[in-house]
Amino acid sequence: MSKLLKRGLVLMIVLVAVFAIGAIASAADGALTIDGAKEQVVVESASDAIWQAREYAIIKGDKVPDAKTKWIDLWGKTIDISKVIPKTEAAGLAAKTQVKVYVKLKTDDFSTNTSIVVLGRPAAPDKTTVKYDGAQNKILDTTTSLEYKVGLSDWITATATATDVSFATKGAKVQIRVKANAGVPAGVALNVTVPAAPKAPTVKYDPKIDGVKLKAGQEWAKTVSGNIDTPTLVTAATDVLRADLDADLKIYIRTAATEKAPVGAWQTITFPAAVAAPAAPVIDYTTEKLTTPAPADVAKYEYTDDTNVTSATKWTALKEDISKLIPKDTASVDLTLLVRLKAVPAKGTDPAEPASATVGLTVLKRAAAPAITVDYIAGNLGTPAAAGTYSIAVGTAAAENKTAAASVIAIDETWYGKTLKIKTVATSVLPASAEATVVVKARPSAPSVSFKADDRSIGPVNATMEYKIGGGSYTAVTSETVISDTTIGAAAVDVTVRLKATSAAPASAEKVIAVPVR
Repeated sequence: MSKLLKRGLVLMIVLVAVFAIGAIASAADGALTIDGAKEQVVVESASDAIWQAREYAIIKGDKVPDAKTKWIDLWGKTIDISKVIPKTEAAGLAAKTQVKVYVKLKTDDFSTNTSIVVLGRPAAPDKTTVKYDGAQNKILDTTTSLEYKVGLSDWITATATATDVSFATKGAKVQIRVKANAGVPAGVALNVTVPAAPKAPTVKYDPKIDGVKLKAGQEWAKTVSGNIDTPTLVTAATDVLRADLDADLKIYIRTAATEKAPVGAWQTITFPAAVAAPAAPVIDYTTEKLTTPAPADVAKYEYTDDTNVTSATKWTALKEDISKLIPKDTASVDLTLLVRLKAVPAKGTDPAEPASATVGLTVLKRAAAPAITVDYIAGNLGTPAAAGTYSIAVGTAAAENKTAAASVIAIDETWYGKTLKIKTVATSVLPASAEATVVVKARPSAPSVSFKADDRSIGPVNATMEYKIGGGSYTAVTSETVISDTTIGAAAVDVTVRLKATSAAPASAEKVIAVPVR
């Protein structure tokens, strides 16, 4: 075969090939669509020859292909557009921000092409509504038109209403966006952070209340049948006490979930064992002091008159001297107290101890002041309430005890003109009574009588007086006006004259007259 023939044959083959390709390319194949999910432009084709004969260009803005446009060979049925998709939704795209993909036959002029607009990404979900809610551990306000993923995981279709993200590591970022739909690519992703759970709180057992003090925003639970019970939310400062717990004395405390954070880690506190009640205190009313507990141990005790003990009950340190606790005689009842050992705070390696159980203490009230009258005629403090021993104080002098004989106490000469404070003497089991104030009037002055030597008589006297001769007993003056010589007798003797005692006043001071022998 000649060289000329060979060249002609080659040329014929090339022309036939070009004609065949052109024939194929001119068919309906070559239409462009967008696969939003894969973020690709798809060149519709029935055979590989379709895309092998084509090339493409991606142009941003309102420009169109020209002689300077750089065309890229199409090496498959798809064109990756993931890096050129606008971040603005299609409805908001201006001509200058649009992106178009142009495809043409390699043999065609640049002006002969097919094009398609790359639609922008839908906006990210509204962060004011699509947000994390710690109480539910979900992302709220989601729909099945959204999808989400954590880290490098695949995209997952969101759940209607709210999407559970409890599987996510705390502190992880969840991306959530509008799903791709036909020719529309997936939307701009909203990053929602799943906050880290709060650490366990550091609440301390308080032995003073035998419990723990919790604050609003925490929740607590006890053990029920070996498991943690349903938590109770604390909405205001609250004391949880021993009585609120199960037999294992465990309390579980954590930070409650909020809209912004999930529930926190549990803190577990085990209350110390209860302390038994101490021996009942014993009072010696003669000293008005405690004999039990021992003086060295009294500081370990406290008391309250609140018989319905709560965490708000006020406790007072017990003292050895209980005189101020003894109710006055005007009190309607005895004083009932509850006594316990004080709580002991933790110290070093020694754990805290709660206050003990309580024991009752009755402090007897004082009896009423003795009803004492003054009998000036008999010279007695008359008819005390009962026979017994009475404490009698005169002025600022130390009190002395007097025992009533036949329910009366003879008036001491030093008591006239004085105010007496009188009370029944305490016994070991009964307190002293309230004090009675008794005024003993002073003796009136001695009467003005004198001795008359001429008739050896004493006068003048009257029926308000009485006299005694020598060491004898007093004799009341009746109708006489003088004490006669006959009455006095012949011997030298002292005659004593005074005003008689009445119910209102004591006998007066004595006037002693020395009468000589007749």
